[in-house]
Amino acid sequence: MGPKAMGGMASVDNGFARFDHVRIPRDNMLSKFAQVTAEGKYLQPPHAKLSYGGIVKGTAADVELAWSQVQGATISIRYATVRRQGTKTNGLETQTINYPSVHYRILPILSHAYVFIQLGRNLTKAFDNMSSRLASGDTSLLAEMHATTSGLKVLITSMSITDLEVARRSMGGHGYSGFAGLGRIYAEYLPAATYEGDNFVLDQQVVRAALKSLSRLMSTESPSADTLSPSSYYLRLLLKSPESIPTLTAGAWKNSSTAVSLLEWRAALMVQDLARHAKGPDASANQRVSKAVTEAFVAAQVGLMSQELQLTETDNRVIQDLYRLHLLTTIESSLADLLSFKIINPTSDSVGPIRSLRADIASLCLDLLPNAIGLTDAFGFTDWELDSALGVHSGAVYESLWEKAQTEPLNREEVTSGYAPDMAKPQFSLESATVADIPVLAKIFTEAFANDRDTELKYLHEAPEAPYDMMSGALQHWMSRPSKCPVLKAVRSGEILGWMCWGYSGYDAEANIEAAEENQTEESEPRVRKNIRAGAYYETSEKDDTPAIEQDEATTAVDDTPEKIKCLKAIEDKENDYWDEILSHKCMFIVATAVSPSHQGQGVGSALIRWGTAQADLDEVSCWVHSSDSGWKAFEKNGFKEHRRLELELDEYADKPREGGDGKWGKYIFRYMQRKPHVGVS
Repeated sequence: MGPKAMGGMASVDNGFARFDHVRIPRDNMLSKFAQVTAEGKYLQPPHAKLSYGGIVKGTAADVELAWSQVQGATISIRYATVRRQGTKTNGLETQTINYPSVHYRILPILSHAYVFIQLGRNLTKAFDNMSSRLASGDTSLLAEMHATTSGLKVLITSMSITDLEVARRSMGGHGYSGFAGLGRIYAEYLPAATYEGDNFVLDQQVVRAALKSLSRLMSTESPSADTLSPSSYYLRLLLKSPESIPTLTAGAWKNSSTAVSLLEWRAALMVQDLARHAKGPDASANQRVSKAVTEAFVAAQVGLMSQELQLTETDNRVIQDLYRLHLLTTIESSLADLLSFKIINPTSDSVGPIRSLRADIASLCLDLLPNAIGLTDAFGFTDWELDSALGVHSGAVYESLWEKAQTEPLNREEVTSGYAPDMAKPQFSLESATVADIPVLAKIFTEAFANDRDTELKYLHEAPEAPYDMMSGALQHWMSRPSKCPVLKAVRSGEILGWMCWGYSGYDAEANIEAAEENQTEESEPRVRKNIRAGAYYETSEKDDTPAIEQDEATTAVDDTPEKIKCLKAIEDKENDYWDEILSHKCMFIVATAVSPSHQGQGVGSALIRWGTAQADLDEVSCWVHSSDSGWKAFEKNGFKEHRRLELELDEYADKPREGGDGKWGKYIFRYMQRKPHVGVS
């Protein structure tokens, strides 16, 4: 029948079937109560309303849909606990759940969910009892069950739809993301307001049952509350004087029975008023009365549930607070009716019943805040069930959101396919670098790493041209082994934008793996790896006959490097021995790379990376990189995952403050990152 609103229920294939000249056997007539004999005679069911049992079953099942409401509460509470914004406390911004404007919205959702889920369980037991009686032809409980389930279905689905949207909006802009999960839950839940009985139609059923109960109660000479069913027990209050409405003294809201009584009085007076003005012009009366009647029933059930709790003292207090929060927020949303029927009388003083009501709600929310996460964790949702980046159990919401974003097809390309083809193509070409390019490549390196704190610190006491000279020597070293470490450059209109040196371990760029193994050069594989690696640092191995940097003997004779920086270099060199373990396997690795600062963010680095990863995929080998503190995100974007890290507090190795800013060198993190081959991926 086509797609559904907002993409919800996409997996449900709604449609119809038409049969022409198809004979249906009598045994397949779905005749649980009515029968058709072999002679074709129709036998009526023992009770005309027995078939309503199937309808009631569907309605009762909808009551248990409050689990979607719980999911919404769980996601929004977890996110609001992690997210920080605004005023700083002890160096950290405030958790958004601590703002009254946030927890005043989302904690009541949690209270509703706890109440509705327990009601759903109780209703299931009652329905099973009714079903067993129906099987024997006893329909005495059917009307009561129909009225109860109809009212609860309307109330719970309507409130859940509203609560899911409130929960989503409490998460700010991120709540609108599909990765938040709440949009999907909302879209899936929304049709609950119309399937298994449209809510506006079911309102009529609830009101009709209420008016019948009132009529039966008042039609006897001696009306008695004993004749009332549980769903209409609130009508007993009409047998009392209005003066018996509880007076709201200071502290009255601390007692749950106050809220229960007020909600029952509201329902009773509204049903009585509707009976007196049944033919009036009030078109919305059914919806308001149905809501009042059902909320009175729920309140009475909450009162019973509170008395039946069998928990430890601490747990009991928390659940009692949750139940009371549900009752008080129900009162708050019903103030128009309560004031109209003078059940609550407004006052102008600062401690009037409405002011104290809202003060108590705020106080309850604060009391529940420390247990908010525990109350949501109690439902035991797995991350798979919630399917929400912002509601993950670990609390790593932003990491999860970033990870989800990597799966988005639009993020797999530098320029999306929606743009013109000439824009989607890189506006540069990749070519092999030559010895003549070394001065430009070394200059790009020094410019790109000018603000790299680790590089800056290690060269702090050396000549300004030292990084340039180091990289010039390293590039000469790599270019002498083009089959082991090809150097690529990105070129546009003759200008070099950036470059990258790739290394091969276990094979080379010009021969397959088997040939490389059979035709080893005199220099062993570990030796080659060591030389390649050494070229990227300050000095080569003592056994290496090809120095990475040509230096004047007089210059190298004296080393004025402070001991702290020597220690830093030694730690990094020792950590770089990890390469020997990594490169003992066949793989490709990034030796060095740099993109001109004026051309960063244009896809140059990604293009250079993808050149190597495409080759690695063909050869079915992993790619590795030892990333600087600022470069790891570019590698992660192209499929690399962190495998190991080295964290350094650079201030421990510095002999003087860094120029500019606060003078701190800060923490620096080297990351070993791996990208596994994407076999069979074009």
